[in-house]
Amino acid sequence: MRKIMIWIVVAVVLAASSLVTCAVVFEPSPVVEAVAVELGSKEIPLEQFVKEEKKVTLLTDISGISLEQLGEHKLEFSYKKKNYVSTLKVVDTTKPTGTPVEHTIYNDETLTPDAFVKDIADATEVTVAFEKTPDFTKLGEQTVTIRLTDTSGNIGLVSAKVTVIADTTAPVFSEMEKLTVNIGQAVSYREGVTATDDRDGEISFTIDASAVNLEQEGTYTIVYEAADKSGNVTKVERELFVSDKLVVNAELIDEMAQEILDKIIEDGMSDHDKIYAVFMYIRKNVSYSSSKETELLAAAYKAMKYKKGDCYNYFAIAKVLLDKLGIQNLPVERYKGKSSHFWLLVNIGTGWYHYDASPQSAEDPFRCFMKTDKQVNAYARSRQDGRKDYYQIDYSKYPELATEKYKEP
Repeated sequence: MRKIMIWIVVAVVLAASSLVTCAVVFEPSPVVEAVAVELGSKEIPLEQFVKEEKKVTLLTDISGISLEQLGEHKLEFSYKKKNYVSTLKVVDTTKPTGTPVEHTIYNDETLTPDAFVKDIADATEVTVAFEKTPDFTKLGEQTVTIRLTDTSGNIGLVSAKVTVIADTTAPVFSEMEKLTVNIGQAVSYREGVTATDDRDGEISFTIDASAVNLEQEGTYTIVYEAADKSGNVTKVERELFVSDKLVVNAELIDEMAQEILDKIIEDGMSDHDKIYAVFMYIRKNVSYSSSKETELLAAAYKAMKYKKGDCYNYFAIAKVLLDKLGIQNLPVERYKGKSSHFWLLVNIGTGWYHYDASPQSAEDPFRCFMKTDKQVNAYARSRQDGRKDYYQIDYSKYPELATEKYKEP
């Protein structure tokens, strides 16, 4: 019995000795099992794979590994002629961020979630949503929470403010003067009139002229009405006087001038052709007679309507037609003469020249079309009536006049 026990002890000792020998031979891995790297990182932190300061050699070519995509990559290392494997995990644990944007809106407007945030930053695509949809009809200030969710499910919250206001400002009409027209004359009620809203800008408007009778003298009321998108309404009344006596106004003269120009001006005409066409129209169609008009529009009307008048009527119709054509001109009145005379200075880019469509007399062949100062003064000295002052002007009131004889450009 004693002999058997001794062998058991020996067997136990040998077994223990064998275990000790195995533990000494075992070599643990010099690299960690896995390393997590945040998506979008600039480089792979190789030092984190090594457990201790050991001379471990990387065997895997990592040049093709992208840190811009989620995923796992096996990396193989060598240590003391043995190979070991670790895992590189590209993960996304970063919440999206953004900068809040405040808004002030009207209570009939709405905004989308993305309107409340800018400069969103994340390594993946981000969806933007309301944490709770705001009540955009509720007046006052509200705090809006915006939820930013990236592809990995990370959620960032951004708080912004919205102030809801009501539109209570009505549109405003441009200033409207009283209209005066002749019996039977057409009226443009809309010309020169605008309606503007502080929110909607220039808006459309309606005109009620149903009370107007253009065939009967009297004072009538025209009603203008404009409404903005919020329903604010403005009504404005405007007076219109229909006269049974001739009333000459800028609108009437403009219409009459356009009728004449439509007959004498053709497409492609040069400025020279245009001023010559005007000059010859007046010379051929307006006859000279004494007149009492002293106001430009009235004098132009008589020359255009009745085709007669004195130098002031000739001057007036020429100015109206040239102004309508956009030709540069200046009115001229005789300076210190025994009587009055009126004409124009005209410049089409070649200098200022005298331009007088009125006939000096029935027998006088002189035509004052684009004449120099020297030419008109020579003509004045040659007149049989001794009117050397005929084209006498106050030079201090006008630009320097052309000295070279006019030539068609």
